[in-house]
Amino acid sequence: MLFPYKFGEDNDSLSFYFAFYLSAVIFYKFYILYYRAHFKTILQPVLLLHRNIPAVLGLKPADMVDKSESTYYATSDQAVTDTITFNLGKKKTFDVLMLQEVIKFGHRTTDWSVDYSSDSKDWMPIPEATGKQSVGYKWLVKFKPITASKVRLRVTSGKACLAIHTLGIYKQPSLQ
Repeated sequence: MLFPYKFGEDNDSLSFYFAFYLSAVIFYKFYILYYRAHFKTILQPVLLLHRNIPAVLGLKPADMVDKSESTYYATSDQAVTDTITFNLGKKKTFDVLMLQEVIKFGHRTTDWSVDYSSDSKDWMPIPEATGKQSVGYKWLVKFKPITASKVRLRVTSGKACLAIHTLGIYKQPSLQ
């Protein structure tokens, strides 16, 4: 018996729930360690090339890629759309995209897409990240590997101003 306390006659079900909770915590810790060890962030460091809408004072697009839990990018209250372009410095290959809204402000984004380019002239949409609706807490998209030097986030519709916590691109290890 896991608990010395008698909450009722059915202590076996209580032990089951505790064991289930404990295994879920262990799985979560293992997953986080695996995720951090096997996925490589490519978006650091990046240079902001262009944005269409002025940012709110102190809440800049670079805050989407700074790995801080307390920073995010926001537009002014009137701006519900924006296009933000990031320079990767050189051509890099990636196959996972992560996008996060600041969920404490609610679901704001109602239409968004991500494009990539190698020459800043010809932009190609990532099909799995095109015409998406709400971002919510976290959106992870897996796709075929793409090589690009620039990534562009286009938010084309929203219920309120943007509040984007994180934009990340990653390369999964090959399974051999």
